[in-house]
Amino acid sequence: MKKHKRTDKPYYDPTSFFAKLERNPEVKRRAEQKERMFDLAMEVRKLREDAGLTQKTLAARIGTKQSAISRVESGQYKSSPSISLLESVAMACGKRLEISFVKPKVHAHAGRS
Repeated sequence: MKKHKRTDKPYYDPTSFFAKLERNPEVKRRAEQKERMFDLAMEVRKLREDAGLTQKTLAARIGTKQSAISRVESGQYKSSPSISLLESVAMACGKRLEISFVKPKVHAHAGRS
C-alpha cells in the first residue's frame, strides 16, 4: 500500500477558481444582475421605512400580501419586480417611480487579460 505524502497546500486554489469565474461573461452578467437586484431591494426597504410603513401596511395599501413585499425587500423575487408593482410601492410611499438608462460601471480590473 502506497503512502500519500502530506502537504500543507490546499486541495485546490480557490483564488484561481474565482478568477476563472470572473472571466466567464455569463457568471459576470449574473453576478451584476444579482447586485442590481440587491440595490433595488435596499431602495424599496428604505423607501418604505422613510414613509413610516410596515411591510404589512404597505402591502395592504397596494393590494398585495406582506410576503410579496418581504420577497422584494430581500431580493428573493423570482425574476424582477414588475414596473407596475414598483410604481404602486412608490405611490403608496408618497413618491414617483423614475427609470433611467445609465452607462455601466467600469471596474478597476476591466481591460486586463
